[in-house]
Amino acid sequence: MTKISSPQYFNDPQPANMEKAGIVRAGKFNEVVTDIATLFSYRIAALITATNVSTTIDFGALLVGDTVINIPDTAGNALFSVVSTAGTLPQAAVVGDLYIVIRANG
Repeated sequence: MTKISSPQYFNDPQPANMEKAGIVRAGKFNEVVTDIATLFSYRIAALITATNVSTTIDFGALLVGDTVINIPDTAGNALFSVVSTAGTLPQAAVVGDLYIVIRANG
């Protein structure tokens, strides 16, 4: 991934030049354009809160190839999965968990 800039904070002194500020030079322009294009080639297709353990009841919006990010209701790690059957979550749903559906544009 191309580094576009360094974080700047309110009380930081002003950088002496563009290089010290971490700003990308023109030679990296194509890489930056590619990174931005990749960023916008996906969208959030749905945000679903599971109301049932069924893999189909709340998940009719899923399409084959969608990436589903499961954010647990309790402390824990997010789980990623890819939909292989339209309208069906790849694993049993957990009531109260948030499911973020990422879909490729096109």
